[in-house]
Amino acid sequence: MKANAYIFTWMMCIVLLIFPAGLAFAETLFYAVKDEETVSSLEIEIRKDDDGGHVYLSELGSVQQYYRYDKNNTLTEWRFSDKEDETEFTALSRGGEIAVTGFRRGEPFSQTLSVGEQAWLQNSEFGLLEFIRSAKHQMDFIVIKPDDLSVNRLKVRKGAREKINYRGERVSALRLKATPPGLLSVLWQAEYWYRVPDYLFIRYETKGAPGLPHTIIELDRRER
Repeated sequence: MKANAYIFTWMMCIVLLIFPAGLAFAETLFYAVKDEETVSSLEIEIRKDDDGGHVYLSELGSVQQYYRYDKNNTLTEWRFSDKEDETEFTALSRGGEIAVTGFRRGEPFSQTLSVGEQAWLQNSEFGLLEFIRSAKHQMDFIVIKPDDLSVNRLKVRKGAREKINYRGERVSALRLKATPPGLLSVLWQAEYWYRVPDYLFIRYETKGAPGLPHTIIELDRRER
């Protein structure tokens, strides 16, 4: 019975991820994801809804994700599915809490996360666009680890506009730096680069203590 229920919900999840209703196509971005051992392809499709919000559909290997932002660029819904791990769930923002329901390794579960008033930016590379366009110099936000649903709190700061090498050219970009709070900031950090003046997300890189993962994400191409 469990297997049949899981197969049904998995099929429904695929339909919802690939064919969301009421959305107009905007563009698709293709990124190369590099770590110490592998190079993978990350595909992100961006769609606009009728209410002025955006939906992001991403695919990386066996993992598909869906993020819905309202017209105020507030994340209201996140769907995660990993067919290899038999895991799929939906997370909904409910004013200081995030309600998560679905299957973890084939077993049904339901969990409520207390997150307070901090911004929830699960796909932070796009969730930070509102911050970039604002007069703020720093902000706090949270992301949820999909493997154990732990809440990670981060602080992001704007850096200077700078020239970087991107696909054989020198381009102007705004750099952001995100770190955990307190002493953990010396162990891990992530940097984002957005092309100026359109703020297209073009590069991401993590840095940390020896033994921690080192990841680089770079825009390869875009299709409209």
